[in-house]
Amino acid sequence: MSLSEEQRNEVLRLKRIAKQYEGIIRTSRSADQQMRAKKDLKKVLDQIELIAPGGLADSVQANYGAASVKKDAESIMAGTNILRRYPAIKIHPSMEDSDINLLHTILHIWETEYSITVGDSHIKLDFSSSMERDTHFGMLENIKRQRKILIESIDDFSRATREDVKAQLREMKSRYSRHFLKEGYTFLKSLRDFWRKVSESVTHGSGDCLNPEDTIDFDPRFETPNRFEGWKVKDFIKETSAFLSESVSVINFPEF
Repeated sequence: MSLSEEQRNEVLRLKRIAKQYEGIIRTSRSADQQMRAKKDLKKVLDQIELIAPGGLADSVQANYGAASVKKDAESIMAGTNILRRYPAIKIHPSMEDSDINLLHTILHIWETEYSITVGDSHIKLDFSSSMERDTHFGMLENIKRQRKILIESIDDFSRATREDVKAQLREMKSRYSRHFLKEGYTFLKSLRDFWRKVSESVTHGSGDCLNPEDTIDFDPRFETPNRFEGWKVKDFIKETSAFLSESVSVINFPEF
């Protein structure tokens, strides 16, 4: 059966999701989570069979497997308006999971460009919104701890030589990868929803942001200026909302 390029890409996307479900079924200790994963895996496999009865040709799968992870992440980012401006970054030299590397790239962008700009020194919010914004800084610290644990597990696995040890470390790496993806995806969704609300507030003049007409000005004594130097606060908020919407849309994480 001849498939269009769009159909091949959809099947490959579904195969990545199926692989994640298979990992959950293999390593999860929760019977309920395993049952949900099995049901969702069947749905995904049925979708694959509907699009490509018998699956993809071996040559197509081989070519897909031979593609570099960085190029895969960059090709996904290339289809966006904002993420395309940045290079993809591997979380670890030996990590070949494009979803993990993509999430790591997005979090790196958030940390280095957005997180340092969304604070109270530049964006003045009303009390309720300010309190909600502050919770995201705590969530980010938790994600950074999850990332550190994952990197350590990847490093341990890459240096292991005994097969029994590698088997144990592979399960740990898989578990920590899922945790990182889940926590990172949840974090980005929470950010997206919050900054979308603030952006809509600015558009409608409802007052969540108290200084939309101010200009972002970094103090070089305490901050490293980035590309948002000189932007209007209202324009930065709109850009932040768009960046987060793009980020959530490209992360491949199955929701239960």
